[in-house]
Amino acid sequence: MKKVIPIVIAAAMLMVVFAAGDSDATVDSLWVNGHEVTGDTENAGEHWSYVASTNTLTLSGVNFTAEKYDADRSTSGCIFDGRDGTLKIVLSGENTIAAPEGSHEVNGIFVSDSVEISGSGSLAISAPDGNGIMAFHSITLKSGTVTMNGCATFGLFAAGAYPLEKGVVNIQGGTLNLGNDHIDVNGSVAMSGGTIN
Repeated sequence: MKKVIPIVIAAAMLMVVFAAGDSDATVDSLWVNGHEVTGDTENAGEHWSYVASTNTLTLSGVNFTAEKYDADRSTSGCIFDGRDGTLKIVLSGENTIAAPEGSHEVNGIFVSDSVEISGSGSLAISAPDGNGIMAFHSITLKSGTVTMNGCATFGLFAAGAYPLEKGVVNIQGGTLNLGNDHIDVNGSVAMSGGTIN
């Protein structure tokens, strides 16, 4: 019995070490250009801020190139939100997301729930190994200008949660410039305003 107790303690310690070392331990959170965001944040150097109470991320002249990778989903994004709820992105000035090339799907914006984009500014996204914007539930453009500059798969991808829940792309205002990129929806596209080029 005396030999069993140290073995049990050692096994428990190993479990704690492996759990603490899990690289995906914080993947169900918000990551912006490689930074985990846990509350109200203002990153003046990178020109963005986040207000937790409204789940609003404001971009004011950003140039994002860093990704957060989720091994469980084999995907990543320069803006990565693994939480439930709608991430609201407000555009001010000219903003750029240049998703890096990778051995996995690298998206400009990845949200596991929904994303809503508004504001008076613009956002240009390139994603040579992924989607420009990917959301499982819905992608809504209310105002502002969003331009795709070359995405390996789709400009906008509303994946849905097949087969029970459909994805939705809502264009309510603003301008969406797709170029040679596409919209893919496992559900529907609703357009009540705005322009798609």
